[in-house]
Amino acid sequence: MNLDQEKSLDIYSNDQNHSRSQKSDFKSLLKKEPRIVTKESQQNLNRITTQVDLIARQ
Repeated sequence: MNLDQEKSLDIYSNDQNHSRSQKSDFKSLLKKEPRIVTKESQQNLNRITTQVDLIARQ
């Protein structure tokens, strides 16, 4: 394995670790903060979900 390959592996593993810690941070925030879903926010979420679904099907 050459030096460039080692560097890219290090960068990849750092990215993986970073994303894992980010996920756990988000999960802890969700647990701490109560989530209040209003009718308006649910409609917005449904609209976004529909748009993402339409884009994914293209």
